[in-house]
Amino acid sequence: MRVLFTSVPIFGHLYPMLPLARALRRRGDDVAFVGPPSVGGILAGEDVETLTAGIETPELIAEMSRRTGIDPLAGPIDVESEAEAFAAVRIDLSYDDTLAAARQWRPDVIIGDSYDYLGPIVAATLDVPHGHVTLGQQVRPEQLAALEPRSAARHTERDLTPRRPLFVADICPPDLQVDQWLKPEGWLPMRPETHRAADAPVPAPVIRGDRSRVLLTFGTLFGDPRVLGPVVNEVAALDIDLHVTLGPMAKAEDFDVDRERVTLEPFRPMADLINGTDVVVCHSGAGTTYAALAAGIPLVLMPQGADQFAVADRAAATGAALRLLPEEATPDRIRAAVTTVLSDPGYADRAGKVAAQIAAMPAATEVAESIAMLLD
Repeated sequence: MRVLFTSVPIFGHLYPMLPLARALRRRGDDVAFVGPPSVGGILAGEDVETLTAGIETPELIAEMSRRTGIDPLAGPIDVESEAEAFAAVRIDLSYDDTLAAARQWRPDVIIGDSYDYLGPIVAATLDVPHGHVTLGQQVRPEQLAALEPRSAARHTERDLTPRRPLFVADICPPDLQVDQWLKPEGWLPMRPETHRAADAPVPAPVIRGDRSRVLLTFGTLFGDPRVLGPVVNEVAALDIDLHVTLGPMAKAEDFDVDRERVTLEPFRPMADLINGTDVVVCHSGAGTTYAALAAGIPLVLMPQGADQFAVADRAAATGAALRLLPEEATPDRIRAAVTTVLSDPGYADRAGKVAAQIAAMPAATEVAESIAMLLD
């Protein structure tokens, strides 16, 4: 079986698909990812082919901004502008190159993420089935109402008809799914896996001291050192070991913090970062939130944009996390929230229950077999 993956070319969209891609390779299937040059860098070391095609994320954002007049640095992007990026700009500027690469590679199926509207239109052109891997919760109705007409218009321009996915590999744990969730056709639940480098062993246990260990991370897209610096210094005043991720683009010198109390971590796989951690403080991105809960680690969540508010709401509803809305997330209140979660063992107990639920979900190896059966 020849399986071609395509995704919005950023870490948070690529990483959830890697466990399935690795499982398919272990089955002996041919696997490739198609995307701009950065995708090849992200996937360096993986046992997959990479096909170069399409625009990079900065070009995508710049064109979205030109069309909508939205400044993406001014705050959260509205639903219509987000849809313009994912279901209009990305198709308009990446379709021809991606189609040419895919046609030459000859896939039997194309798999994308749940915000990837490029893969399905390429699949329709080639008359092959497509499926997708969710990034977490089901895409909200108001998002679909903005995304799907844009995609449909681009199908019509090419005399194509939009097709439903053959399968949906869903990494969202049941307790974290949105209310009124409806099971999609071809639903295949799949256990979310904390990202680690290709063929990397499970991290050895961290040698612990007497102090609690707290990880503060704001993912790969969110986080301004000018804003985070005061938060870091406030939380570091607690009697804890505080570790702060820099992200792939930030530098240690960007942060004006007490280096004797704070460890600034370079960008590395989440499996390494959460090892030995007692509390994770983050932006409510699905990848970080699921990684912490899969390890039974409670959280302090500060959603900033995208789907983070919905993720934070559901995580808080399990009792495994405290949520602070943007207007509440002052340095002193963040420090108080960390203190609460550290001092109340109920948060860790409830995180352990979510971890058990995640562990019971089907592994990517099982999902790979199910996909092969669907295509047989």
